[in-house]
Amino acid sequence: MTTIPLNRQFYEWKENTDWLVRSSYRAAAGLSNGLLDWPELIAKRRVVVLAEAGSGKTEELAEQARRQTAAGRFAVYATVQDVGRDGLVKALRLADRQRLDAWRRNREPGWFFIDSIDEAKLDNIRLERALRQIAEGISGEEGRAHIVLSGRHTDWEFARDAQRLNDELPLPRDSAAEPVPALETLVRRVLRHEKRPEPTPDETPLVVVMAPLDTEQVRTYAAAKNAQDLDGLMAAIDAANLWGFARRPLDLDWIVRYWRSHGRLGSFTVMTEVGLRERLQETDPERGRRDGLDAERAKHGLERVGAALVFGRKMTIAIPDNDAQFETEGTVARIDDVLPDWSGEDRMKLLTRPAFDPATFGRARLHNDNEGVVRAYLTARWLQRLRHANLPQRRLHDLLFSRTYGVELVKPSMLETAAWLALWDESVASEVVRRAPFLLFTAGDPARACSH
Repeated sequence: MTTIPLNRQFYEWKENTDWLVRSSYRAAAGLSNGLLDWPELIAKRRVVVLAEAGSGKTEELAEQARRQTAAGRFAVYATVQDVGRDGLVKALRLADRQRLDAWRRNREPGWFFIDSIDEAKLDNIRLERALRQIAEGISGEEGRAHIVLSGRHTDWEFARDAQRLNDELPLPRDSAAEPVPALETLVRRVLRHEKRPEPTPDETPLVVVMAPLDTEQVRTYAAAKNAQDLDGLMAAIDAANLWGFARRPLDLDWIVRYWRSHGRLGSFTVMTEVGLRERLQETDPERGRRDGLDAERAKHGLERVGAALVFGRKMTIAIPDNDAQFETEGTVARIDDVLPDWSGEDRMKLLTRPAFDPATFGRARLHNDNEGVVRAYLTARWLQRLRHANLPQRRLHDLLFSRTYGVELVKPSMLETAAWLALWDESVASEVVRRAPFLLFTAGDPARACSH
């Protein structure tokens, strides 16, 4: 298998810190984006790499294992599922078992790339069991073992799983005492009022999220997928403002397929519809065979999530975690509140679809919804569906429009939703034109609205 050289980067996933917001502030201040790359990750001894479905994390881990091996270092790749079921040694190929034995006898560092926490959980293999199996496999050599785990961000319980990692695969403390400085050094510190150097803090596990593709990575990936007229494709992505769709391999795959089939890209509305349809599919064939959540029901569920975010004036949805306690209870939606008529299993199946991206620790956002466009689109589709199911026009208008101090306007929280719905509902379009005509030039899909 040939891996496309993308030089993927990562950002640390911290509680109550949104990297997308943080990176925009850093860019405005002229600072670097603060991203980490693979050399920085593999220098750590405990790392968890999280990403949404279709991001390419499995290929990345397998490639890093190959690279370390090619460089003459000990490295192996296995799955959390196999390790949890059979133990670390039996999860490896025969040749890798022999290399593991040789590694145990030397004093060199070694790398263990263990993939797909989400697959193990799907197969009812408890994470702590897999971690114990890893701990048993590296027993006595914990200090020189670099463990890199991966999984979907929606399957990582940020409080509970982090505690499991610390409990089952603890990092040895760096107990080496600081050498006593020479007498001259001590005298100099006193005379110059120098502070004693701070001790190096003990290493802690690092949890990172795979960053979206940048422009050059998009070009590299599209070229590797044999996209014709590469400059034309990049210009079309730019012209249609589709960069949010193009920054993940899964999305870029269908964009390239669309480009090759049609020789062009569709309108923003068409590409949004195609993108949502693609992201509501389970990307893993094995997982898909066991997933009973059909695409139509997933679509309706996603529309309800979008509506809950818009009407609740929220941006993110909580990833279920029994040990998590959110300090700001009212700022995050909960999937069980949004879909109370769904089973817990189906709610989790929806959350693990590539329609969601990681936000702050323990929370997810709708994919490509940084500006609220996707949640507004989904809300408009949900309202359109209710309208066809006999939602009265007056009630629909009450949700979108208001009269304040004698001025008829579109409710501020519903501006984007109204612009989308105006594409499909004439009564809404008429009201938007009467109350806020310029909205059709700034929200929804202006190109399509102007063509009507």
